[in-house]
Amino acid sequence: TKVQIHIAFPPDTDTPGFARENETKPYETSHVWPECLNEVFPARKVAEDLIDDMLDGQYFLRSPDIFGNILVSRGWGHFPRARPFIEALLAPIFVAVHALMVWMADRAVQKRGHHRNAPGSSSSS
Repeated sequence: TKVQIHIAFPPDTDTPGFARENETKPYETSHVWPECLNEVFPARKVAEDLIDDMLDGQYFLRSPDIFGNILVSRGWGHFPRARPFIEALLAPIFVAVHALMVWMADRAVQKRGHHRNAPGSSSSS
């Protein structure tokens, strides 16, 4: 038999499990990105996109989240790429985008600061 390996990084998907997850999600993970970047995709659309790429024999299964696909592609490493030239052109832009994303994540953690007095933190010693 022919064995194929695929990898997928689905985006936030509108499912009952994701709704439950959001009820207990830590402040930092729910406030890292501006509201305009917190898109939740319909489960049917996510499944259709993943299955289409799988049936097409793609290794990296894309999702409906175009921005997320590019970020994963840039940060994930070596794998067969469908559009290497376009990715090479976008690479310098995404270095800056990644730096901005790290800054935003750090800002969300520092803003809340509830972890400062946690056991094992440097400020509790």
